This record gives sequence, structure tokens and C-alpha cells, in this order.
Amino acid sequence: MIIDETQPQISIKLYGDYSSKYGLGYILTNLSIGVYFNDGTKMLMEPNTECMVNYLYKETNDAGKKYEVRESYNVDNFPPRMRKKCLLFKYFRTYLKNK
Repeated sequence: MIIDETQPQISIKLYGDYSSKYGLGYILTNLSIGVYFNDGTKMLMEPNTECMVNYLYKETNDAGKKYEVRESYNVDNFPPRMRKKCLLFKYFRTYLKNK
């Protein structure tokens, strides 16, 4: 593996493991926040976007090949189908920021 020493190295700063029920939440050293849910979906919030979150999940095309889909939401104004995941994301974010 070649490491580009001109780029800052990003690692996990803090995490909360609730994988027995929901998933794993984390804060990176660049202050990004993420949750990896037990169903394999992910939510990510970059450091300078206090309300926008990216939701990533896998789909399968007609040929059977999997690809990743990215949707963006405001964590305070999201579609009804995203209610539980957005609320869990906000819980992880609050928990990790206050730890």
C-alpha cells in the first residue's frame, strides 16, 4: 500500500458499538460522523455539514451486479421511510459528541 504523506491521515477518534441492536457509530479525526447499521446501510455526515447526511445502500442491477446508491437528506427534514434511521443517526451523533 502506498501512503500519500501529503494528505492528512484519517482514523477513528471515537466510536459507540450498539451492534447488538442498531449498528456502530463513529467520529473520525477529520470530525466526520458515521453510522454503519446492522442491515449494511450507512449514514455519513461530513464535518462542515451540520444537517446534511448521506445515506448509502446497495442495489442490484438487472445483470445481478451490485452497486452503491447515495441519497442525501437533511436530518431534520427527511422522508417518512427514513424516520428511524435519521433518528438513530441523530442519537449516535449526540452520544458521540458528548462523550
